[in-house]
Amino acid sequence: MKRQIGIALAGAATLVMLVGLFSFPIQVQAQEEEESTVKTMWVVPRGTVLSLRLYDKPDPLGSTMKTVPAGLPIEVESAEMYAKYWYKTTEGYYAHSYYLTDVDPAFDPEAERATMSEEDVRREDELLRKYNNLQLVQDILNKRIAIGYTMEMMIDSWGRPDEQRTVPGTMGDKYTWEYYTPPGGIKRTVINFNEVKKVINIATDR
Repeated sequence: MKRQIGIALAGAATLVMLVGLFSFPIQVQAQEEEESTVKTMWVVPRGTVLSLRLYDKPDPLGSTMKTVPAGLPIEVESAEMYAKYWYKTTEGYYAHSYYLTDVDPAFDPEAERATMSEEDVRREDELLRKYNNLQLVQDILNKRIAIGYTMEMMIDSWGRPDEQRTVPGTMGDKYTWEYYTPPGGIKRTVINFNEVKKVINIATDR
């Protein structure tokens, strides 16, 4: 009887270890996906308000937990807005989006433009006429991509995908693009688009 109990306990311990081994990558992946939603934003002055109040909840009637002077950066969770206008910071406080910008105040477009080649200046002018958004154009020129990009923005930034698939759905078609770096290599980035052809997910093989 003792031997049977011992065998059963050993089997249970082995099962726990196996579950832990298989669940660990999933936990790491989930953590990486969560971390990927964090972005840097900068506090901007509005009228006589020269600092940003961080609250304990997404409500101006909440308690002020901290203040951040204009011009300084803070890290926020960009995947979800609270009550439509509030970001949650990595410290767990809440900041109103009205006092935040994703444009670094130290960014000097004229100084950067002076170092660009004629071809890059020509392409920047074309993209500015198309999108009328300097920060977006800079991101595209630096081959950065983000949630919310259209298919046209993706092509302007990364070019056409190496592979693409279309999946019919009840609300419309959904799309998946795959990019390889280098082309045909092992590392792969999968881009998912919703029915209106905007990026909803970005996943890169490690």
